[in-house]
Amino acid sequence: GIYRRLPTRVIDCDPDMFAFLIQHPEVVVDVWRVMGVSQVAHAKQQDGGFRGADGAGTGGNVRYLFSHFGQDGKNLAVVYADGSYEGKPLLSSVNAKTLMLMQSSAVREANGRTYITVRVDTFVHIEKMGLELVAKTVQPWISKTADQNFVETLSFVSNFSRTAEKNPQGMQRLAARLSTVDAPTRNELVQICYRTADRYAQREPNKHTAT
Repeated sequence: GIYRRLPTRVIDCDPDMFAFLIQHPEVVVDVWRVMGVSQVAHAKQQDGGFRGADGAGTGGNVRYLFSHFGQDGKNLAVVYADGSYEGKPLLSSVNAKTLMLMQSSAVREANGRTYITVRVDTFVHIEKMGLELVAKTVQPWISKTADQNFVETLSFVSNFSRTAEKNPQGMQRLAARLSTVDAPTRNELVQICYRTADRYAQREPNKHTAT
């Protein structure tokens, strides 16, 4: 099949917020829905995984096979997905299975901000398609799409964390609008937003005192 290491990214993000969003992708998906930037539909399954569809031809199941969420941004997760795609540039629908290895580490710089490095390796097996056809037609398209989605998602996570630092009250109002997220998860999100804001205030006390 296909092996792809996605572009290594370094983002400015609170470590607790990063770990929370990685563990609760339903929060990210529902925020996108509220903001009107995505129509991805998802449903949590009894085994803890998720079934979703992006509204553009892709649908499938995603679940953690292994995960370890440590302190200070040190996380490790193995994610399995199986699903199908029907649409351009392919002439017929295809089924595929994907294994993803996500690793992250963090460093706190002299300015007091924490930067998280995220690395993802992906292994994709496309059923009933020859290797030559995969290499010529599917692999370049998958690689481009995966890279773009990965970069944009991590940019969103960073911006989400920065917003929580500066406006936890607004994030609390946003959490109340997440209709597909259960109450305990919404409450945990609000608590993390306020803790993130507290850490931000401690890092820049002079700025907050002046305001």
